[in-house]
Amino acid sequence: MSFRGDTRAASIALNHALTLGITAILISGLIIGAGQLVTRQEERVSERGLTDVNEVLISEIHQVDHLATTGDPYNVRSSVSLPSRVGGGGYNIELAVNGKNDVVLWTNTTTYTVPVKISNETAVCERALSGGPTSVKYDSGEDCITIESGVR
Repeated sequence: MSFRGDTRAASIALNHALTLGITAILISGLIIGAGQLVTRQEERVSERGLTDVNEVLISEIHQVDHLATTGDPYNVRSSVSLPSRVGGGGYNIELAVNGKNDVVLWTNTTTYTVPVKISNETAVCERALSGGPTSVKYDSGEDCITIESGVR
């Protein structure tokens, strides 16, 4: 009896191997796609969180600017409780003067930057600090609006 012409068992083994290979490729594709989806969601959460931080700081800067120009500028201070982390990571806040009266407020993480331009009447002192509780105040010695770490 010769088994050279018998191919019945080869078809089952080949079918099983192909099924396992195709299944492994499909599962790998799903895992890679899910990882990319999570990465995009993290980016959106970080960007939205940084935008919220910017909106709060801009509001406080405008409030201090208004009080410094209309009231007693020596006692103007506004404390704001910002989160220490956004999107799972820390961030930095930087007030940088670009042009005559334009102020650019940057919040940075390692990969995201959300700049916002604002205009104000009072000069702004350039300053950078880590995210978290922050005070916006009028500095009478420098004659400008500045930010400080910690709520006082």
